[in-house]
Formats: sequence, C-alpha cells, structure tokens
Amino acid sequence: MKQGSGIFGFAAALFVMNMKASLMLRGAFAMQVVFMALNNFTLFVFWWVLMRRVPEVRGWRLAEIQVLFGIVAVAVGLAVSSVSSSPSSISRPRCRTLPGSCSR
Repeated sequence: MKQGSGIFGFAAALFVMNMKASLMLRGAFAMQVVFMALNNFTLFVFWWVLMRRVPEVRGWRLAEIQVLFGIVAVAVGLAVSSVSSSPSSISRPRCRTLPGSCSR
C-alpha cells in the first residue's frame, strides 16, 4: 500500500491492518458478519411490522427510518472496523496498555 500523508494516510493504514487482523480468524469473521446481518435484518423487520400497523410515528415514516438505520449501521461498522477487530475492546481498557487500570 502506498504511504499517504497526514491523518487520512494513518486512518487508511489502520483500517487495512485491522481488516487483516480480522480476517486472520476467518471462521470468527464470517460468524460475526452473518450474525450482524441477521441482527440488522431482525431490527428492520421489527420496524417494517410496526410501520405496517402505524404508518407514521411523530412524523417519521418507514422510508426515513430506513435511511437513518442505514446511515447508523454504516457508521458503526466503519467505527468498529477502523478502531479494532472486536467491538468489546472499545468499551474496556486493556491491562497491558494501562497498568493499574484493571481490577483483578
């Protein structure tokens, strides 16, 4: 990969390295992709069923909810894939990098 300059080059390199790390365990990666797709599909079906019964909720229609859901899903996916190979590492500190921060 050609080296970029500034923050965008760093972000691109970080993204590529995290994707390589995620793909090292192909089974875990495939399972994560399948279950996240199933989760997103389940949430979409919930909104579809709700909006079939109630066509509008405080001015929101199904089309707007679909767009909002897509934007949020892409944003979360990009954030998780660019920061770490697993979402759980975002919420908890690692004892190796922050000595004394983890209680045992």
